[in-house]
Amino acid sequence: MIQKNLVSTVYWSGTARPQVAEFNINYDGAIMSRDATSVVMKDNLVAGVERIAYRIQGNSCPEKSLPDGINNDYDNNEAHSAMAGVVLWPTDQGFQYDTGRKLNSTRD
Repeated sequence: MIQKNLVSTVYWSGTARPQVAEFNINYDGAIMSRDATSVVMKDNLVAGVERIAYRIQGNSCPEKSLPDGINNDYDNNEAHSAMAGVVLWPTDQGFQYDTGRKLNSTRD
């Protein structure tokens, strides 16, 4: 659970080394949950970041039946003064259980 955090003044790693900044592909977020398997992220505030405020996997589809012990909920998170507020990167792994089929379903 990531809850009630204030994150402020986060510099991009390329700022420290401007001579190689154009080759820097590190776009980590001030708060990241991209590698988690169960995420509850509520009431956080990120302000003053040079790149990304939140780098997440996204929420599972509403019609999905989640495995026991898995809870995904993103609620009331704010981002101010950031290049991007919320980023879902196409190369990130994503939730393995959210693959377009219902869990525990039987085939006819």
